Amino acid sequence: MSTTLSLYDLSAELVALMDAWDDPETTPEARVEIETQLRIYAEQHVRKVDYVRAYLRHCAIMEAAALEEKARQDEHAKTWKARAERLKELCVAVMQTFEAKRLDGNTGSLLLKGNGGKQPVRIDNPELVPDEFCVYEGAIPAFVWTFMLELIMDREDVGTAELRRDIAGLKLVRTPRKSLIEAELQKPCDRCQETGLNLCAIPPPAQVQCQACGGSGKRGVSGAYLAERGVHLEVR
Repeated sequence: MSTTLSLYDLSAELVALMDAWDDPETTPEARVEIETQLRIYAEQHVRKVDYVRAYLRHCAIMEAAALEEKARQDEHAKTWKARAERLKELCVAVMQTFEAKRLDGNTGSLLLKGNGGKQPVRIDNPELVPDEFCVYEGAIPAFVWTFMLELIMDREDVGTAELRRDIAGLKLVRTPRKSLIEAELQKPCDRCQETGLNLCAIPPPAQVQCQACGGSGKRGVSGAYLAERGVHLEVR
């Protein structure tokens, strides 16, 4: 460090003190003494702006270089991760094609494992999702909200032209709420419950599908469904 910083014509004393401070073997007591020496140095050399300026510039250059190297290494790591993911996806596709859940080699195995957790909610047609499973998202200007409150709280003629105008000016987005949809899709089918028979559990060839749930045994929500959990590759 001292050799590099000599290019900036720094004081050897300052460099030595900073090196000692950064040394991991320096004790807390020694650091207290170093801090005292640094204060004395600063007081004695406060007018030697070039020394301090050069050292600060060097710190900034080294910081920028370290950040640049970190970004390069992060990008390198992402590249390797992406390669691994692409190969795993290819292996999953091949194993599913041949209905193989395990492939053994000389040094280990590749296993096809089901993803755990909840089934993901898929919304293929948001417009078909009923209002009870949707919310309106957006921003309401404070003056509009205050105006609406004053109308509702202080006046009886709520249905005024001004209220309708301001409400019409609100920009809200109708958004299906996945948590509400998921809760509904997890509930048992009402039709199956009413009949007292689990029609979907009757084995083939006498199996009779429930017309309400289509054989899932669960309620449905228009425009949405529970997707398969999927599988992933496990390397052993």
